[in-house]
Amino acid sequence: MGGQSPKAVILSCSDSRVVPEILFDQWIGEIFVVMVAGNVACDPMVIQSLEYAVGQLNVPLLLVLGHTHCGAVALTETCMADESLDGGALVEEIASGFDADDDHIVANVKRQVKMLPVRSEIIANAMGDDNLAVIGAMYDLETGKVRLLQI
Repeated sequence: MGGQSPKAVILSCSDSRVVPEILFDQWIGEIFVVMVAGNVACDPMVIQSLEYAVGQLNVPLLLVLGHTHCGAVALTETCMADESLDGGALVEEIASGFDADDDHIVANVKRQVKMLPVRSEIIANAMGDDNLAVIGAMYDLETGKVRLLQI
């Protein structure tokens, strides 16, 4: 079977209610999806997966997709309210973006978008060469709509 040539890479939360192929009405092979709790891009394996899509598959778009009622963000809020709880690296990463926006889910998406070129030379170079756009979006579980974020 031939190689793949997706038109975008999507960093999405691993929440089972968020399925990018369905949300964007895409067929197998049309998008490259990386899913991780809280749609965070701080783990080397996540970043390397995104770098593969950018550097090897030459996708022109990287979308960080957050969603309403995110359990990882809710866990972070709970851990911040009760310092006796330890949520680990995931909670630390999500919490570090909370001051960026009153909506903590949106703040997390914005942080991931901003940190991707800092954490990846491949992504930064592709952006610098105008070969890659990195954007953020929010999926609303109630309405089924996706809205782009201003970052």
